[in-house]
Amino acid sequence: MPPAHEGHALSVGFATLDSLLEGTSAGLAVLDQHLAIVHTNAVFRRLTVRPASHDAGKPLVEVMPGVSPAVVEACRAVLDTGVARRDLAAVTAPEAHPVTCSVVPVYDTGKEVQGVAVILRDTGQGHTEHGGTPRSHRDHDLLAVEQALAQALATTEVKRTILQKVVPLMGAYGGALVEAVDDQTLYLVGAVGYEPSVKLSWENFPAQEYYPVVHALRTRRPVFATAEQLDRDFPEFVPLFQPGTRAVAALPLEDGEVVTCALTLSFHDEQAITDEQQSYLLEVREACSCALKRARRYNAAHEERERATLLAEASAALAASLDLQGTLDRLASLALRHVADWAAVFLADDDGLPFPVAVAHHDPGMVELLRWFTAQYPSDPSSPGSTAWVMRTGAPLLMPVVPGGLINQIKDEQRRRAVQRMGLHSLIQVPMIANGRTVGVLALATTHPQRTYGPQDLELAQALAERAALALDNAARYEASQISERRYRSLIDATRQIVWTNTAEGMLVGKQPGWTQLTGQTETEYTGLGWTDRVNPEDLHRTFDAWQEALLSRTIYESHQRVTVASGEERHFNVRAVPVLDLDGQVREWVGVHTDITEQVRAETRLRSSEERFRSLVEASPIGIAVGAMDGSMHLANDAYLHMLGYSRAEFEAGQVNWAALTPAEFLEQDFQAFEQAFAQGTSEAYEKEMVCRDGRRIPVGLVLTRYEAQDETFVVAYVQNLTVQLEAERALREYGVELERRVEERTRALEQTNAELERFAYVASHDLQEPLRTIAGLTGLLEKRYADLYDERGQNLLRLIVEGTARMKTLLDDLLVFSRLGAELLTLEPVSATHLVEEARGRLGGLLEESGGQVTCGPLPIVLGNVFQLIQVFQNLIGNALKFRKPDSAPHVRISAEPDGEFYHFTVEDNGIGIDPAYFDRIFVMFQRLHGRDQYAGTGLGLAICHKVVERHGGQLWVESTPGEGSKFHFTLKAVQAGSED
Repeated sequence: MPPAHEGHALSVGFATLDSLLEGTSAGLAVLDQHLAIVHTNAVFRRLTVRPASHDAGKPLVEVMPGVSPAVVEACRAVLDTGVARRDLAAVTAPEAHPVTCSVVPVYDTGKEVQGVAVILRDTGQGHTEHGGTPRSHRDHDLLAVEQALAQALATTEVKRTILQKVVPLMGAYGGALVEAVDDQTLYLVGAVGYEPSVKLSWENFPAQEYYPVVHALRTRRPVFATAEQLDRDFPEFVPLFQPGTRAVAALPLEDGEVVTCALTLSFHDEQAITDEQQSYLLEVREACSCALKRARRYNAAHEERERATLLAEASAALAASLDLQGTLDRLASLALRHVADWAAVFLADDDGLPFPVAVAHHDPGMVELLRWFTAQYPSDPSSPGSTAWVMRTGAPLLMPVVPGGLINQIKDEQRRRAVQRMGLHSLIQVPMIANGRTVGVLALATTHPQRTYGPQDLELAQALAERAALALDNAARYEASQISERRYRSLIDATRQIVWTNTAEGMLVGKQPGWTQLTGQTETEYTGLGWTDRVNPEDLHRTFDAWQEALLSRTIYESHQRVTVASGEERHFNVRAVPVLDLDGQVREWVGVHTDITEQVRAETRLRSSEERFRSLVEASPIGIAVGAMDGSMHLANDAYLHMLGYSRAEFEAGQVNWAALTPAEFLEQDFQAFEQAFAQGTSEAYEKEMVCRDGRRIPVGLVLTRYEAQDETFVVAYVQNLTVQLEAERALREYGVELERRVEERTRALEQTNAELERFAYVASHDLQEPLRTIAGLTGLLEKRYADLYDERGQNLLRLIVEGTARMKTLLDDLLVFSRLGAELLTLEPVSATHLVEEARGRLGGLLEESGGQVTCGPLPIVLGNVFQLIQVFQNLIGNALKFRKPDSAPHVRISAEPDGEFYHFTVEDNGIGIDPAYFDRIFVMFQRLHGRDQYAGTGLGLAICHKVVERHGGQLWVESTPGEGSKFHFTLKAVQAGSED
């Protein structure tokens, strides 16, 4: 008989079989390697007529006195070979029914045979069911099911056994196992007997209740339906039938109070789901449920061991090395091997955003995908559940199922496809916290519903993250200690050059390499008090006084010396020596060091000089300058500042000037904001406020604050200007400006009135002069017609001159009348064709065109907004000038074009005439301005002035480009009416 403790260990090891032993209809007993009873179920005890609790630890032959020797031999053979023995004849107690027996091996977690399971089935013929139908055939099948399930330990093995062995034994041509992760996430564990197309349609199993198996999962009740019943109750499912299906059973497999898996069976015969068969199928379902429950316990124990192993290996890996990168890579690889399909460790970059320092996946391409993804799409700290959010908040994230709809909502197609390629199903992200500070994030993920994370996985991830954070902290501390050590060694190396030792009496003796290197003195030169030759004589008295005091008190000696070094330069040193005491408390020697503080002394000297210059500038400034703190206290104020507020220097020195007390309450918040701005940016923006003078008056001031640091404290320098005079001047200027605007407005009105009167006068004058001019012209014509023969040649010349002068006067009055009307008449604008305007002007100039032999060409011209009469005048004057001011040796050619220019059209009138000197460009647009005499070119000098005024009244501009001897190009703009042009 085995020792008691061994039987106890086996009972603990086989504890995961309890649910199977108590849930089956067969008699089952578990035996250890000595064939002693470890555990029996109620059916076994009934068949062997044994009490409930007295068999544990007893040999099988004692529990079954009439057991066949073949059964005992079979048990030993199964222990040796691991091969099951079935359908053995066994004899129980005389009063019991005869039974058949099967022996199957029982394995430990290492797949070693640790015992056997003896399965007994009552083979008596007297038991009938449902009107006397024998159960022997179905009992045999059920026994085969239970035997097959008994050999499966893990859930994957149980599910595989159900599909490969249980489904055929139940007479189904096909069967499928569907697992429920949650209400909306189902997946196909596996299927047998179905066509590939059916399996493909079920791969991502739809969570729709028109599937009988989904209905069974949600209601926790089995579904038995013939084809006719399916057509009635599950019509949407009928098109998914495989041809020949006549009946379907959907059996939820319960695990205690939870249903997470269901078995669906398809039959060719409706008789497969009769009431009697349903009872049999429910027995099979119970056996499968018990096997799954036992397997889940086994899996839980196995996963617990996996978690413990992972934590142990991770702890060992993290503790074994201070190589941070290698350690984190090892951690990710361990997580990949034990609990994840994805594992990554994120640390913060320079911007505080997470980046992956260690990534593990079975496919190297996926590792590169994640690195690319995090670089391309940085994590958003404000997005709940993101890696950056976990790092920022320190809150863990457990997402048992990553919703597919959430991924489909990603708008960026490239980003969405990358996430889909990762295939994330279940996700955990936990912060890595060291000393209360989040230093990184550990992320774990699975890619298949068979591995869905839960609270225990979250606890594991947090334990891993805790260990990883500790390793990070240790590595950081190690690195800091290394840096500190290097700094310390550098400091020691630097100080050894000027380290020295003295005797208890203060004499420098023996080898002093530091002093020699510093001063260049040999041992002979510095021995005793020879070292004083290198010390500035002015410092010797203070040096000896401090040394004597230290000798007498045996306390630390400290002094400041100027020492001439080996290069001949005098440098400043801080000298410090400590006494080394022997066991009786007496000074044995002094160890000292000379620390070069030359640069510090020079910096302090420059600082003092700078402060003196600053004070001088402050005092000399006509603007008020003060140095103060936010609490209102003031450390410096120049005379201009004190004079502005009415205080004396003595009152300031007595602490009676406080800028906060002198500031009205409504301006204090503005001051505090300026302080904060100066502290943050170095300078505040200029602002204005009021201050209260000593006599109670309020004065307006303008200020700018700048940050000022002195002696490890931060102040502000305020530059304050009295704005009283400036504001008075601005007020006076504003009043003067108002008066000036009033005067200008009056003069403008007067000038407009004068111009109107002048225009009216020009119109009246030119109109009224027409009548006497016509009289002169008429009378002169009669004289020339009737009495021309009475005049001699001189008289006829005089008469001709009168006629010509009259004609010129008429032309001048006509042009003057046109010019005056431009300002007097109301301008009415309407759409007009520029082509029509040019044709009309060309018709009016027909005689001049014929006389000069000139030609006018133009391209497509647009429709513009204008006055027809005035615009014809513009084209007539410009074309007429081009024909008039022509070269003597060539015919004039005028080219007219237009092109869009924003809201305007830009017109160009170009000729090949004599051209214009650029010096006269402005002059030609002034009234009565002529560049040639009347004997050369006729005209009044009003043509271009009229053009200029017309174009300006139409809202456009007129200008000229010209080169003497080559021709001129006149440009003007007119408002557009619509796009397009008229040929």
